Amino acid sequence: MGKEEKKIAKQKKKEDKRKAAEEDSLRLKKNRIVLKLDKIENSIDDVIEYIDKNEIYIESEQKSKINTISEELQQVKGSLEKVEENVENANKLVKKGWNIFGITIPQIFAYFIIYSIFGYVGETLFAFLAEGVIESRQSFLYGPFCAIYGLGAVVMIVGLQKFKKKNITLIIAGIILGAITEYTVSLVGELVFGVKWWDYSDMAFNLNGRICATYSIAWGAIALIFVKYVNPKVDKFINLIPMRTLKAVTSVIMIFLLCDWLVSSFALEMFYVRLEDTHNIELKIQAQDNSIAKQIYRNPIVNLIVNTIWNDKIMVKTFPNLRVTTKSGAVIYVSNLYKDIKPYYVKVFEPVLFDLREEQMTHK
Repeated sequence: MGKEEKKIAKQKKKEDKRKAAEEDSLRLKKNRIVLKLDKIENSIDDVIEYIDKNEIYIESEQKSKINTISEELQQVKGSLEKVEENVENANKLVKKGWNIFGITIPQIFAYFIIYSIFGYVGETLFAFLAEGVIESRQSFLYGPFCAIYGLGAVVMIVGLQKFKKKNITLIIAGIILGAITEYTVSLVGELVFGVKWWDYSDMAFNLNGRICATYSIAWGAIALIFVKYVNPKVDKFINLIPMRTLKAVTSVIMIFLLCDWLVSSFALEMFYVRLEDTHNIELKIQAQDNSIAKQIYRNPIVNLIVNTIWNDKIMVKTFPNLRVTTKSGAVIYVSNLYKDIKPYYVKVFEPVLFDLREEQMTHK
């Protein structure tokens, strides 16, 4: 590269940084206006509620106060629209093409991370209320992440962008997209990992036990609530973070999650080999993959590492609801094979709502 080309590249890099800084500044201005707008709206609501509740006769001074607040509200709304337009123009200047339906890659990463954590918290709370235990509900060996929720959220946010203007189209699209996603995830779980995460075989209008009418319709309702009411609040939080910071933080966490997924996949493969040997069962796993996993497990060094770092106790406690399918088609809760290992961390009380374990599906 010649001196002139290096100079041009350096100037371009400098210009990109300037544009990124401009974008961050505009985003922060927008969010300050949004916060002010919310405060004004709350003030108006408080005044109106107070007047109605106490049946107060409105004097000219009070009318003037309300009119002033309303005028200020309109001014803020106008300012907000201008700033939003500037932000949109800035976005077009910064890294064109690095977005999906107007959503940037760092934003998508942020959605995945945030909703994976939300899913983990929700699942943990659900287990506590349903079973009276505090147990692991994470998708991988390390970190408070339940990836299925992060993936589902990203698919919904991106996939439903063009349907969110009308509620009916949003619901229908949510039903279709939710069913496709659920079926695909279930299929991949069985073919790749040999894991059966759920089974709707006992429910009406199901397809191979992977999806059913009840849950597919529920996806439509979830899509409406999620896209219209939940995600806009998450967007407000994400927009408070400067873009450069967002890129750096989400990139680091996503790299960690990728490594966590690879390590967890390897540990599970080794665990399945050990499970087959210990309990003399054959799992429904592709013969070639199973053969390779067994060869790796037989290596003395690998065997020592696996049986130390990812022993049975650690694997059962980390994945307490793990289910596997045998070659005969029987579905087994792994925790039921290890009666001497408690699959939870703490037992707080006896469950009173319902039994989450679905014992009727378990066969030895």
